[in-house]
Amino acid sequence: MPLPLPLFRPLILRPLWGMGRPGDRARTALSLLSVGLGVGVVVAIHLANRAAIGSFQDSILEISGRANLSILATGGIDERLLPQLMTWLGPDVKIAPVVESTAVALPGREVIPVLGLDVLQDAPFRDTALAGTAAAQRDFLMLLADPRSIVVGDRLAARYRLAAGSTIELLLNDRAAAYTVRGILAPSGPAKSFAGNLVVMDIAAAQLAAGKLGKLDRIDLIVPPGELQRLQAAAPSQLPAGLRLESPAMRAAQTDRMLRAFRWNLTALSYVSLVVGAFLIYNTIAVSVVRRRREIGTLRALGATRGQILSLFLSEALLLGAGGGGIGIALGWLLAGAALRLVLSTVNSLYLPAAGAPLEWTPGLAAA
Repeated sequence: MPLPLPLFRPLILRPLWGMGRPGDRARTALSLLSVGLGVGVVVAIHLANRAAIGSFQDSILEISGRANLSILATGGIDERLLPQLMTWLGPDVKIAPVVESTAVALPGREVIPVLGLDVLQDAPFRDTALAGTAAAQRDFLMLLADPRSIVVGDRLAARYRLAAGSTIELLLNDRAAAYTVRGILAPSGPAKSFAGNLVVMDIAAAQLAAGKLGKLDRIDLIVPPGELQRLQAAAPSQLPAGLRLESPAMRAAQTDRMLRAFRWNLTALSYVSLVVGAFLIYNTIAVSVVRRRREIGTLRALGATRGQILSLFLSEALLLGAGGGGIGIALGWLLAGAALRLVLSTVNSLYLPAAGAPLEWTPGLAAA
């Protein structure tokens, strides 16, 4: 079904460019805009999905650091169980208690993950070095002396123009307070999680601020390889009631499964707009066929085949689709920022704290 090029310009290009009947140019513009809106919504949702929840697995693994197992419990772990757990684990297993919470940065009204760590015991587990000199590293110990001291990720610091010694107002457990920044985390370890949007506190200060006195969210473990199998086999019968062993990879997979349905629901909804755009192209071509019956009849009488006529109108559809797609790619990039804020708001409210990674454009998405 070869495209008859000599007929392409008078039958297709001239009407599309508005050089045919009155209203042709407006119809072309409306078709391109409709397709562009459909493609733009799909692109925006795809970019927002990937930025908001695409990095959760990596964030969980970065926060876990070098831990290969964790002890967890629904509702938290009573810290008075620590001596009993240490006896069961044995002297070769390193432990690090962790408290996780969220805060609202009042200057920007955004939800930020908060990580409470035992500053003295956590070094084997996570790289929480501060950017700067040795004096900056000493400032890290101020987390022990002042419960209103924090260190923050680099992206968070850049967004609110924070430096060592500055303050930021945070809302934790429905209580607002000013916290002093003691340093900026170097971009490694936990600081890479949540795209550098993170607050780290001493574990006791985090318990106090989050209203979790005497409770731990999890206990990270570094277990020698030879002991892993023994502990996992003995855990169901030896751990106190309500406690369980999980690996960081297992937690990351569970989080991904929880968010997968939400991600696909958004994607499916965005495709509705694309279906509308496809219907509008179909309607436009149908109108074109009806309005050009005389030209079609003349061409058929002069020997043009059905296939050639069909290829001409399919080429018109292709032009509208390609032009609308190009508009949609640009429009989707512009809409992605607003879509990301909406997606983050939903994820923060229903699932997990998400700071959102930067929007990243890929040639593969444009091609799709």
